[in-house]
Amino acid sequence: MRKSAPPDSEQRRRAKVLILAALILGVFAIRAAYDYTDHLKALAGLDLEVSLAGMQRFSIILLCANALVTSIFAIYFLRLARQIWEGGQFPPPNMKLIRPATIRTGASARAIALLCLVIALLLLSTNIFMWRFHRMLTDVVKRQSAVQLNRHGSTASHHAQLAIGQQRFTA
Repeated sequence: MRKSAPPDSEQRRRAKVLILAALILGVFAIRAAYDYTDHLKALAGLDLEVSLAGMQRFSIILLCANALVTSIFAIYFLRLARQIWEGGQFPPPNMKLIRPATIRTGASARAIALLCLVIALLLLSTNIFMWRFHRMLTDVVKRQSAVQLNRHGSTASHHAQLAIGQQRFTA
C-alpha cells in the first residue's frame, strides 16, 4: 500500500490568493509593456535614436524583472532539490501541500530532486539569454548613435569650415 501525504487547507487558500494576485499583476504588467512598446514604435517614425534609447531602458527593466523572478524560483527549486535529496523522499518531510501526494522514496525521489535541479539551472540560464539580448540592443544603440554623430558631426564640421572660409574671405 502506498503512503499518501495529506493536503493543508490553509496552504491551499494561500496558493489560490497568490495565483490570483500574480494573474492580476501579470495582466497589468503585460498591458503596460504593450502600451510602452506601441509608444516606442510611434516614436521610431519621428526619432529613431530616442526610440532605441527607450527600448534600451525597457530592456533593462525586463532584464531586472526577469533576473528577480527567475532567481527566486531557481532558489526555491534548488532548496526543494536539496530537501528531497537529504530527506530521501518526495514530498520532503514537514512540507505543506496543496493537494494529496503519493510519497516517493529511493530512486524515484532522487530523480525528482535531479529534475528540480535541472529546472533551477534552466531558470538561471534565462538570465544569461536576457543579458545577451540587452548587450545586443546596447550595441545597436551605440552603432546607431555613432552613425548619427558621424552624419551630424561631418555636416557640422563642414559648416564650421565654410564659416571660417567666409570670415577669411570677408576680412
